[in-house]
Amino acid sequence: MGIFKAHFMKVIKSPLFYISIILTAAVIGSDHYVAEGKLHGHVVDDVVGMLGFSNTRGLIAVCGALPFAANFAKEWTSDVTTSCVTRCGEKKYIASNVVMCYVSTVLTVFIGIMLYAFVLSFFLPVFEMDNNYMDFITAYFVELGAPWLQIMYRVFIYSVSCAMYSVM
Repeated sequence: MGIFKAHFMKVIKSPLFYISIILTAAVIGSDHYVAEGKLHGHVVDDVVGMLGFSNTRGLIAVCGALPFAANFAKEWTSDVTTSCVTRCGEKKYIASNVVMCYVSTVLTVFIGIMLYAFVLSFFLPVFEMDNNYMDFITAYFVELGAPWLQIMYRVFIYSVSCAMYSVM
């Protein structure tokens, strides 16, 4: 647990973590604008639609894994890896790195896309009831009166899938 906490603190304190969040938001926004050329009626429709048809899942996974990869490269070049493996063991070190890559990617992608949705909410309403087809999950969150939960749910699922790409 100690090695995981150390890796986590290094990644979170890194300026590249915050740059990657902004880069993720920019890539998602540019992909959405280039693909569609326009904005839809509300934030839920834009974000959920963009997540369903995004062609940049691999690029987003790279943006998400960037803070961890930079930290690992710094450890490798400064020869800290040998002392870490000696201190905690090979299996713990590998497991910690895989889990940290996954967690940092989930956080980076989730926060980046939510940042994009937040900025988008300045230009569009969060949700408007219309007669278009609405899936079960959207209808559930709309009836609760919580469209942001719908966005967060979809973005979390997307973040988890991007993290799986980055770990592979």
